[in-house]
Amino acid sequence: MKRYNKTIIVLVLISGVALVLPQFMYFKKLRIVANEIISALFCLGDAFYIVMGLIFIVLVLVLLDKHWAYCAAELFCCAAFVLLLYYESQSLESLPLEKTEFSRLSFGPGMWLWLASTAGVIIKASERVKLKWWLPLIISISALLIAALAVEGRLDGLAVMKEYYSQKSMYLENLITHITITLGVMAAAIIIGVPLGYLVQKSKAAEKITFSIINITETIPGISFIALLMIPFALLSTKYPELRQFGIKQFGAGPACVALTFYAVFPIVHNTRAGFKLVDGNFVEVAKAMGMSGSTIFFKIMLPLAFPAIINGIRIAAVYTVTGTTLASMIGGGGLGYYMLQTDSMDTVLLGAIPVVIMAFSIDKGLRSAVRLLPFVGEKRSIEGAERGI
Repeated sequence: MKRYNKTIIVLVLISGVALVLPQFMYFKKLRIVANEIISALFCLGDAFYIVMGLIFIVLVLVLLDKHWAYCAAELFCCAAFVLLLYYESQSLESLPLEKTEFSRLSFGPGMWLWLASTAGVIIKASERVKLKWWLPLIISISALLIAALAVEGRLDGLAVMKEYYSQKSMYLENLITHITITLGVMAAAIIIGVPLGYLVQKSKAAEKITFSIINITETIPGISFIALLMIPFALLSTKYPELRQFGIKQFGAGPACVALTFYAVFPIVHNTRAGFKLVDGNFVEVAKAMGMSGSTIFFKIMLPLAFPAIINGIRIAAVYTVTGTTLASMIGGGGLGYYMLQTDSMDTVLLGAIPVVIMAFSIDKGLRSAVRLLPFVGEKRSIEGAERGI
């Protein structure tokens, strides 16, 4: 008797139930106040049956419990999401409700439940899919389709797009600031972390000192660490005012960048150390017997074998940094965190959260794929160490 995956079946059923909940979307006549609670059927009209049909197809596919069926289930879930966003936005003009130029549709409890359950279906289905590139591919295609619809103005009925257009120039500036801080922090973390990781692997004294500092710093919450760093930054900028033009001041991105660099260095040091420890000593001994110099052994044998673990450390650090950069806005450093602190409107919060999630997901999947595609990861233990996230 076939044993079905009960978890994924329940998630599909929940997504179907979410579609029929009366509180699926909010119609907002003005920016903040939700005037009307509307159902998916009222909002989507005939398109409701298309989305419900896709969910039914997903249910049939997961009941088949085949590799290809799970691939198709992921595809149909992503298609349902894109269609749902499109039809929701397009339905704004046709709704029989009093509207103004500021009217918009915002996600309600039903929509959030549908998103959560559908994401759960995709995640659980991916565990049964052998093609590791399949999920990143269809998510990338879905993201491109949504971006194309947004550029064409087909999603303008959604509240998050209304928020974007109302502060477009400022938003783009904060987005660039967020990316700039992330890239700067990661560059500094790699320059510091990789050599330091190699050093602690070679020296017991360096290992003891470095990991003592790491263990102490890791216990300090990010925002508290930034607050502590504001004190020396304030003292330096007061004593040497010329440093302010380089970002050395109490408020701004400076303290946040230093704190984020500290936190980003930790996983890089850990993984660099682990990567070099995974290198089989027999390879090094054979290379020495062949007359290779120390630098040749390092760059042609040790570094390539340790590289998967190092890349994995960079991946962990990059994901943390792109999310942690939101803290910079709390002290006037800019970035997408500015929107995530606007508690008067959930749609404004989404304006900051969505790009952060997309960047974190892209970095994570991109660097995971890079590790698998590296041409010089022949040493099995190095690959396994990188996959475990040592």
